[in-house]
Amino acid sequence: MREHIANWVTVLGDLKAKYSGPDLHVYPGHGALSDPTLFDRMRVYLDDFVSAVSGEPTNAAALACMKRLYPGFEQEDFLLAQSVAFHGADGRAPKSGP
Repeated sequence: MREHIANWVTVLGDLKAKYSGPDLHVYPGHGALSDPTLFDRMRVYLDDFVSAVSGEPTNAAALACMKRLYPGFEQEDFLLAQSVAFHGADGRAPKSGP
């Protein structure tokens, strides 16, 4: 699990390095139009997600933690819930090292 999320973080860093102009628009697959600050916000979100699914004893607790950190997250009912279901303590993904 961690290696997949680490790959996303790497890609976000690559995108930020390549596309960081002040007039640049970012069109994410989920969410509203943004600017290059989205790359850093998504990295922080992924770090928080890993902390939640690693540190909470159940999927429900991890989901509650993320909802507290990101109230009103647009993809809460599907994307977040499915991600926690897969990566959380009750999930299918095998636990790998940090």
